[in-house]
Amino acid sequence: MKFFLLVFLICFPIFSESQSIQLLEDSDQYNLGTKVEYLIDKENRITIDNILEPENQKLFIKNNSNIPEFGYMENPIWLKFTIQDNNTLPENWFLEIGYPLLDNIELYTKEVETWKMKKAGDVLPFLSREIYYRHFIFVLSFPKSQQKTYYIKITSTSAFIIPIKLYKEKIFSKNISYTEAWHFIYYGVLLVMIFYNGFISISLRSLSYLLYSLSTLSMLAYQVMFNGHGFQYLWQENIWLQKYGGLISIIFFAIFTFEFMNRFLDLKKPIRYSIRIFLVIQNLMVFIALFYSLSLAFKIVGMVGIINIVCVISTGIISWIKGYRPARFFVIAWGGYCLGAILVSLRILGLIGTNFITTYALQIGSMVELVFLSIALADRYNLIMDENINVQKELLESQIVHTNTLEEKVKERTATLDNTLSQLNQSLKLIHEDLTLAKKIQKNTLLIKPSLLNELRIVQTYLPMTEVGGDFYDITKISDSSYRIFQADATGHGVQAAMITMAIKGIYDNVKNYDLETAQVMEIFNNDYMNKYQSLNSFMTAIIVDIDVSRHRLKYTSAGHPAALLIHNSEIQLLKNTGKMIGIVKNIKYNSLEYEFSSGDRLYVFTDGIFEEFNSIEEEFGEERLYTILRNNNHLPAESTIELTLRELDFFLAGTPKQDDITILAIEHKT
Repeated sequence: MKFFLLVFLICFPIFSESQSIQLLEDSDQYNLGTKVEYLIDKENRITIDNILEPENQKLFIKNNSNIPEFGYMENPIWLKFTIQDNNTLPENWFLEIGYPLLDNIELYTKEVETWKMKKAGDVLPFLSREIYYRHFIFVLSFPKSQQKTYYIKITSTSAFIIPIKLYKEKIFSKNISYTEAWHFIYYGVLLVMIFYNGFISISLRSLSYLLYSLSTLSMLAYQVMFNGHGFQYLWQENIWLQKYGGLISIIFFAIFTFEFMNRFLDLKKPIRYSIRIFLVIQNLMVFIALFYSLSLAFKIVGMVGIINIVCVISTGIISWIKGYRPARFFVIAWGGYCLGAILVSLRILGLIGTNFITTYALQIGSMVELVFLSIALADRYNLIMDENINVQKELLESQIVHTNTLEEKVKERTATLDNTLSQLNQSLKLIHEDLTLAKKIQKNTLLIKPSLLNELRIVQTYLPMTEVGGDFYDITKISDSSYRIFQADATGHGVQAAMITMAIKGIYDNVKNYDLETAQVMEIFNNDYMNKYQSLNSFMTAIIVDIDVSRHRLKYTSAGHPAALLIHNSEIQLLKNTGKMIGIVKNIKYNSLEYEFSSGDRLYVFTDGIFEEFNSIEEEFGEERLYTILRNNNHLPAESTIELTLRELDFFLAGTPKQDDITILAIEHKT
């Protein structure tokens, strides 16, 4: 009796094997997660040759979750499962291991007395795979009504996440079509946003949009690598990129995201520098960890990723609490994304299980981010439009009062048409008088004092498209031998643009006499304009030119203004842009350039209305045509050269009305 009991105990592992997986006629796919047993080879001593030994079989533990997950570890993991095929007709089955980042997978099965092995993993070239797919697929066939046991050995530097499923060949193709469609729709949305924000960054010369575009590009690179599509379609033979690409893309994503946050939330410099130092420390930790193991580097990235997410959200919430309105959209947009990133990080670290939400949390979160940032842009646009409408209402209040009064009187006295027409004419007369007065006021602001013409010869021409326009210029003597010329062109035409020129004059009068470089004056002017009139959403080009007649030097700064033309010793020099337009963003840095300006030299400064004129066949007058006319007729007096230029423009337009205000200044150094 004791003998039989001893035999039973020795053979117990064999008798207590887990129940085999029964393949039935009416089932096309099986999730093997809860049907496999696993063994963690902590001493790295188990091989396929000794796996069947009783002491090793006793080490196998039944897995109770749908997806076996073990986080990061250095030891190999063995899986074991037994299958019996009860189908009438034999057919191929696909065994899928659905985590593309596993390094080495060895599948063993015993045929007669010999172990047969199939290998897969992302340390092997993609084209060596049995099935051309981003997940690891093994083609299996089973003897009818017989049990067959399989062993799988897995080693990896990435997280041990092992979704393991069995499909009939026909149902496998059907299933992947849906998941692949979802992934590529998601990739397409990210690409659209990358190009859209990139285009905006180029159009507005905005670093914030560029950083957001690069952040999205880094996320796309990570997703393509993480989902296995990069290895499948882009770098099939590049094992190094498959191994380290995810780590690199995550690092760049953190860098671009934090820089975008710094600018979007307009954080103070000490906070920006602290965040950058924090990023440097993170990257150094990852770099040092790589010398130990890639697995440790991924662990560090996962942990600091959660810290980064908390940092981003808390910074946005603090800015929101302090009253910075754009921060609320930042928090909402990035909140959904960060929640997804936290779930993915926790899943990779093995702290939570794998399901549809934790698998696609990052994609879902990034879609939420895109939606709310789009809402933010729309809200900002509506806010600007509302503010513009309110400003226009205030500026034209007197006209609205006259118009409303006139409409009421027309309704009340429809029987007395003559009287109504008389009142209408009176109202129109008042409007005309208002515009005439505005024209006189604007003209007076552009007068040049005779005392400024002792050492310089200045010829000015100002032709507004209507009674009043959006161009402005000013000439000031800032020292005994130095003169400062300023010219600006506000967006729009008519009354609205004219009101902007009054705002320009008010700001410039306060800064024009500063004994500073032209670039510094332009920077102060831009910041003052943004502080007072940012809500108008109105931009302008401007140029400041300082002329020192005693030193025969000219120094200028151009904020997006058309290139002025300097003719020195019969040679031309274009004074091109040295910075962005006024009114786009605060704290723009401008440059100053300096040239010789001697006796007999001539400088032409003008707005774009002189060359952005189109005739009836949509042909543009153009800058080159303007430069040619001014250069070829420079021997004439400045007044004659300008008159000839305007005649050439009229001839070119051939009766087509001018489409913009025109301002030309000609400045000569008297002999």
